[in-house]
Amino acid sequence: MPLPPKNLPYEIGPLLNLEIALFRLPFRAEKNLRPLDVVPAFRSLLGVTLKKRFCPFPDYEKRSCEGCDRASTCCYTMLFAPTCKTIENKGKGRFHADLPRPYTLAMPLPHENETVQQGKEGGLVLTLIGAEAIRFKRPMLESLSHAAMILRKKLSITPLPWQTFEPGKGGDSTGFSIMEEGDILGRSPGAPLSCWISALPVLEHFTENFGGDRLELRFITPLQLKRMQNKFMFIPFLQSVIARLRDLKRIYQPEDNDMGNFSMAFYKEAEKIITKSSLISEKASWFSKHRNKTISLEGLTGKLILKGEVSAFIPLFAAAFFLGIGSKTVYGLGRFDLQGWEDSYDNMIPQKSVGTFPGTHAHFPD
Repeated sequence: MPLPPKNLPYEIGPLLNLEIALFRLPFRAEKNLRPLDVVPAFRSLLGVTLKKRFCPFPDYEKRSCEGCDRASTCCYTMLFAPTCKTIENKGKGRFHADLPRPYTLAMPLPHENETVQQGKEGGLVLTLIGAEAIRFKRPMLESLSHAAMILRKKLSITPLPWQTFEPGKGGDSTGFSIMEEGDILGRSPGAPLSCWISALPVLEHFTENFGGDRLELRFITPLQLKRMQNKFMFIPFLQSVIARLRDLKRIYQPEDNDMGNFSMAFYKEAEKIITKSSLISEKASWFSKHRNKTISLEGLTGKLILKGEVSAFIPLFAAAFFLGIGSKTVYGLGRFDLQGWEDSYDNMIPQKSVGTFPGTHAHFPD
């Protein structure tokens, strides 16, 4: 998908220098599984495993990171529990108090499906965000593999070897290369967001009779945004995408402090977009044994139609497509797709060797 021309009322290019790396842990489902059955379970075990690996204290399970004199240099706090205090020496500019983690977890599904059905293949996708986080791919992959072995019986899954993706090479190349587990740790799979976006197929949007385009977003897992309660608002959505990109870049790729520019003209163009929402509030929660409390996963799911001159906003949609949007992206929340993209990223056919997958509907093998 080619990026838009530079004569737009904003400059997003510097934010798209943020590097990301994508990995997939395939599994065969022995029963029907929803994303909210799978992703929170992996996330909970990931935290325990990482803390055991990096915390030097034998009573690590009971010890709080708050006030620890090693927190600012600890890999666990950087990867799993960053706070403004622990990252205060990184980047320039003001951070939001609720810092984004340098990774997301997700369980992509074929278009319009709500579960991975019994006997079919699904996959947990790990996205590492920023050059600093990508350096820790080994402990992240090993910790999630450990979690998969523990969850085999609880979730009724059969884990398969890890895979990693790379965006297509070349000026007009779309699609992604897939590599098997043996090649992962010896390679540097990270690439700037701009490369990942360029590898997406051309987005399918439809021209309306009155002029302008019609674009449909499908929110697969609950979207939690403090700027929105029970109603979708387009400008707060865009502001959240921009704020997330800036925070991630400031913290996890601090050597490049160019945060782009979004002028008033950008927001005036956004005000012209008409939204038609069929989003509903989905109630969901997860009990965390580690924190001994229930975590709210409630948010908005469903479809949203955008009408107007939407082309200028497509790079922001694409960034959020890869990184998720809103709170609790590490629990798999804030995932959405657009018609024409979900098949190139979410629904790949697992490969035995390096290959590309185009933006066509794919079916997992029996």
